[in-house]
Amino acid sequence: VYKRQVNYDRIVNIPDLGFEDRKNQGLAATVEYSMESGHEFTSITAWRSIDVHSWVDGDYSPLELAEFEQEQDQSQFSQEFRIASPSNNKFEWIAGLYYFNQEFDSISDTFSGPDTIFAFGGAFFDPFFFSLIGQGLTPTDYGLPANSTLVVTTAGIETDSYAAYASGTYYFNEMWSLTGGLRYTKDKKDFTFVLVADAISAGFFPNIDCADPSYGCETERSDSEWTPLISLEFRPNDAVMTYLKYSEGFNSGGFNANLYSGVAPLSFGPETVESYEAGFKSQFADNTVRLNAAVFYMDYIDKQESFFLAEAGGFLLTNAGGARSKGFEIELTWLPIDGLDIFGAVGYADSKYTDFGDNTGNTLQNAPEWQWNAGAQYNWSVSGGLDMFARADVIYQDDRFLGANNDPFFIFTETTLVNLRLGLMSSSGKWTVTAWGRNIFNDDAISQTFGGSSLFIPTYNYSPNIPRTYGLDFQFRF
Repeated sequence: VYKRQVNYDRIVNIPDLGFEDRKNQGLAATVEYSMESGHEFTSITAWRSIDVHSWVDGDYSPLELAEFEQEQDQSQFSQEFRIASPSNNKFEWIAGLYYFNQEFDSISDTFSGPDTIFAFGGAFFDPFFFSLIGQGLTPTDYGLPANSTLVVTTAGIETDSYAAYASGTYYFNEMWSLTGGLRYTKDKKDFTFVLVADAISAGFFPNIDCADPSYGCETERSDSEWTPLISLEFRPNDAVMTYLKYSEGFNSGGFNANLYSGVAPLSFGPETVESYEAGFKSQFADNTVRLNAAVFYMDYIDKQESFFLAEAGGFLLTNAGGARSKGFEIELTWLPIDGLDIFGAVGYADSKYTDFGDNTGNTLQNAPEWQWNAGAQYNWSVSGGLDMFARADVIYQDDRFLGANNDPFFIFTETTLVNLRLGLMSSSGKWTVTAWGRNIFNDDAISQTFGGSSLFIPTYNYSPNIPRTYGLDFQFRF
């Protein structure tokens, strides 16, 4: 595998550090009611709002070429009602209804920097202006236009999702049981999109208003799917459970609310997956050891994939024709003494595109072949109604590709992160104070990389892991 040699010195070399202001709000309520018949009724209501205002350097270079300002407002509401049969019966079931609404609105402005003005001045008026690029000068001092708004995009997506589901388990005897379930999901999405470009940017981004039928935009879509589940379980004794399971999953299609270059797709289709799994869950050594293992095979149809497109100014979603993933997972927990948990897990996945044009046969993007984690946590009591805990864990991920084309430049290098936590809490659990450290050995493996981000010069960008970070958290439960 090709390996890049990169200088990892963390030097800020952009003209504007930018900012991000984020406001999150949320409410949730769960109501449970036990009927005299033994049935259990549950209602879950939730609301959430996220408002983000950001300003970032848009060309990822020391030059002042472009800057992006974006405001995003998102609000969502969900309601679920479900009812469950009495337990300890030969046949047990659960059924429910679900509704979800989300409204997303964004406005994005792309501003030209002084160096963009000098570049166009050199191209169309006098080559002398090329010599002023990167000098930190002001275009108006040389008779050129001031910085201006190049592109403004306004987008909105409203989603309404409805679902009904039911599942039941039949116990043949103490060892054998069969579970079957079915879910129907219907998603409806409405899309608005307007792009206005100035004379400089019109060659890259054509003006577009999706409310005008002449532009041929898809402004609404409705996707629905039935997704079944069936599982056979065998319990030879109280300590071991084995199972075989088949299930299907579904993600509805949607819209890309990015810059539109005329070649970038505005919409993408739904994704479905068929999943096969076999495994066991076990406890032994007086329930001090838990061992779980599973093998799986997943077959994707029209898998939704993210890719970076410079002409669109960011990442977009599209559909791969087909993909599959197969592998195994193992989890182990050991409780050698009171208060001490030692745990670990390992996973392997062989993931390939089975139908994706020139990418057919390539490894799925962001799909490491090997992953594992291990750690320990110790809890003990302190006099005066206080408890403490100490935790250490190690997390490993194998190399993984960013792009479906498996370009060796765009690869996330293998990474091993070590994290530590030390906490003090009240015995009632009402409050907790935790000192923590993440990536304490400063693993600087590459965790993000993409290319061609600038519309004016070819730039390739990478980001190493977040460096060693430490802090103090305080939690209080009302």
